[in-house]
Amino acid sequence: MRRGLTVAFAVIALLGVLAPPVFAQAPAPKVTIEGFIDQTTTAEQNMSIYDTDVTRSKDSEWYGRERGRFQITGEVGKVKGVFLFEHDANFGTSSGRSYADAQEGSPTGAGAGPFGRGDGSLNTEFGRLEIVWLYTEFPLTGPGSLLPFVPVNGTLRAGFQPFENDTYKLGVLAFGNYGGLHSEIDLMPGLRFTWTYAQMDSSLTGRTDGFIRSDNFATIFSLELSPYKGLDVKPVYAYLHAGGIVSSGDHGPRQ
Repeated sequence: MRRGLTVAFAVIALLGVLAPPVFAQAPAPKVTIEGFIDQTTTAEQNMSIYDTDVTRSKDSEWYGRERGRFQITGEVGKVKGVFLFEHDANFGTSSGRSYADAQEGSPTGAGAGPFGRGDGSLNTEFGRLEIVWLYTEFPLTGPGSLLPFVPVNGTLRAGFQPFENDTYKLGVLAFGNYGGLHSEIDLMPGLRFTWTYAQMDSSLTGRTDGFIRSDNFATIFSLELSPYKGLDVKPVYAYLHAGGIVSSGDHGPRQ
């Protein structure tokens, strides 16, 4: 009996050694929620935001507003999904439209209160939420990636995401958020290649549908070098394709 148990345990141990990686325990999922809620009240006079006349000092306002911003990050191993949403509204109607109908816009735009915030009056349960980021990030190259035969480690981010890694100083080349791709590949220690692709317009079937814009896009390439500690060099090349009529929001200053 003892010999039979010994043989059985030996077989089980051998099967454990020979088991393929697919039977290995999967990494535990991880979910992180972070953010903030702030309440602010502001009083101002002669800001000249609406009348643009600094000689007229009788324009004044006093308002309160609420802002909430939350980021949900789900991770399984090296794969990550990020969802960032935001709520920004005044206390009380200030634009003449309902809270539920308010849209992001300029301070004087329809459905927007001061500085583009929405209105908040009675029955606010149908208020708006701004979807800021919604993207996935996963290994692109290296072991356990989409392209495991490439011997260097790299990641790819796909979806709606921020311009944040293309230059050392934010807002110099591009700012805000975009829909597209961003990749970072570590070619060797101290040398990293980055690539960003932002889709601005998609013509689909083109002019047959009356769409008068082209497949407009922007792409940014950079090579980050750190020859020694304290010195970082990052040459950047950017290209913008804009054919036909382009939205003013696509080619504003540094955007």
